[in-house]
Amino acid sequence: MPFCVNCGSEYNPPLSICESCYLDPVILEENIDRRLRLLSVSNYVDNANFSYPGERASLACSIFILAGISIVLSTISFGVFLGLIVLALVNIKVTSIRTRGTMVQASKDNLPHLYRLMKLVCYRLKVPMLPLYIRQDDNYNAYTMGFLNDAWVVVNSGILNDFTPDELAFVLGHEVAHVKRRHTTWLTLMSPASQNIASSLLGGLVQIIFNFWSLKCEHTADRGGLLAVRDEKAVIMALLKVFTGNKICTHIDWEKLVQEHEQQDNILVKATELLGSHPLPAKRISEVYKFRKSRKYHLCVNAE
Repeated sequence: MPFCVNCGSEYNPPLSICESCYLDPVILEENIDRRLRLLSVSNYVDNANFSYPGERASLACSIFILAGISIVLSTISFGVFLGLIVLALVNIKVTSIRTRGTMVQASKDNLPHLYRLMKLVCYRLKVPMLPLYIRQDDNYNAYTMGFLNDAWVVVNSGILNDFTPDELAFVLGHEVAHVKRRHTTWLTLMSPASQNIASSLLGGLVQIIFNFWSLKCEHTADRGGLLAVRDEKAVIMALLKVFTGNKICTHIDWEKLVQEHEQQDNILVKATELLGSHPLPAKRISEVYKFRKSRKYHLCVNAE
């Protein structure tokens, strides 16, 4: 049996993530650190594009519609519109301070195994090292927040307790992909609009306009999560845990679930999906599986 080059533990190949040190068993940690330093250089070129089809076009369409509405609003009351934008930016800053002040950040000294896993995920997705914060909450949830280059990832403690290293790598990869594909800024700006001013017409309207793009972003982020873990079974199990819980997921036939979804995938189902914040579970699993079998997946894995 081979041994991990970082911690010396035995493992059964193929293994994407060492269960002892949470690093790649065949890549030295110093090589990962070297790549992450290179990623911080502004002229670094990344040719790996794993975006879901239509993501950028839907964002451009959403911005175009919102711009038209903004012009109308500005002619009616420029002060009100500007105030909403300022409110959104202030909320981002306040949330950032509160988040970083009430949670534990993974580092070399605190939760070092999670810190190493985050390094590996950023390395595989070719993203500079991102701050990772742990939030005390038993619910299976993770998210990213920030504005422009100031972004960070938050993971609930419930995921850390019940997810394997591979499954956790998918969760982190999903969030890091949001940052890599520049989703975070737009999603963060939309968050205060939908939460703090949800009763206003603008808040609901912004959410509806961008939701079609947001759903595609989730598929793109799932692709990023797969590229981070490189094991579709771990991705599927992580998604099933989020949807059904830790105890039930092992009793679900995901292939049957996807088959039933494809049989019922009509216009009404697609329209209903547009009303949610995330694609339907079976749809996400189906799209991840398709991407794993695609040529683009292998190009992204092998891209240097």
